[in-house]
Amino acid sequence: MSDLDWGHSLANVRKAYRVVAAYQQRVQAMMKIAGREFEPLEFADWMATDHGMPPPRNKNPMWNWVWDLLPMNCCSVLLNLEGKRIWDIKTGECLVFCVYMSDTAFWEARQAHPRVSPDPDRLAPAEEATTCFRMMAFQWLADDRTVNCINDFWNARHPENIGLTPKTSADGRWQVMFVEADLANLETEEAFTTHVRTFRDHVNTAFQLDKPLGAA
Repeated sequence: MSDLDWGHSLANVRKAYRVVAAYQQRVQAMMKIAGREFEPLEFADWMATDHGMPPPRNKNPMWNWVWDLLPMNCCSVLLNLEGKRIWDIKTGECLVFCVYMSDTAFWEARQAHPRVSPDPDRLAPAEEATTCFRMMAFQWLADDRTVNCINDFWNARHPENIGLTPKTSADGRWQVMFVEADLANLETEEAFTTHVRTFRDHVNTAFQLDKPLGAA
């Protein structure tokens, strides 16, 4: 902001917030589409994936990373059968994480220096980064038990090189599938819906679900 006078800088801030709000409107629409296509799974939880969430109103926000105030910068939505973060999962049950990452340069900075809040002025050029959408589907293979989607799946150690061929966790409790796409290639509702359905169909085939996802 130092290259411009204060008035021009503030005008840029107003424009930037409007662009971000428009992007987040689009992300909300994508969340609705994914939720529809993965029925009977339903919304269970959401989180910022590579930084914290905004503090509650009785906490002082000046001690948070500034990125914590932008939770949809990189966020994940969990879909499962129970609509709860902690639930009693049954053998063969499936759950899906839909991950929206607005800036891969931010993610790369976090991977390189996990304890440091990325400096916006030091990130790789926005034109060289991408905005991506990831889907991860898990199937529980062990006996029925109470699980926590964050501890038992998201934060668990994942097999390397996950793709459309399911890979099993080291402890044998679950298997996982993964796909990633550049959102620039999914501009229309039709393109995004087709992408989600294609992954969903791979999940139905690979996991051999008793009731396929997306079935009426």
